[in-house]
Amino acid sequence: MVIRQLDTDSKRMDKETEVAGPTCLRLRALVKGRVQGVGYRQFVVGAAQQLGLYGWVRNDPNDHHRVELEAEGPQPQLEKLLEKLKTGPFGARVSEVATQWSATVATFDRFEIR
Repeated sequence: MVIRQLDTDSKRMDKETEVAGPTCLRLRALVKGRVQGVGYRQFVVGAAQQLGLYGWVRNDPNDHHRVELEAEGPQPQLEKLLEKLKTGPFGARVSEVATQWSATVATFDRFEIR
């Protein structure tokens, strides 16, 4: 499996910028492999909701071997989600996870399938 950074200029916020609690960030991920038709999106929604994250997941309409998502929340929870993305549900075969980290925008009120 390949893990790569989508935007090498993106930097995670440092702990010194925290006001209260863990730093909240936005994670954008493109997951490639056998991830469509195996319940991968439902798996992501369940994992994200369990971790208290907000955002969305969808099949890439231009690539039948890729799912994309955006999630916002505390950095430790996003890192846990990222670990789950690497395996997915039974029947999925993840070959690559490309990520991009940025500051949170706080535009989501739940985690949903688009």
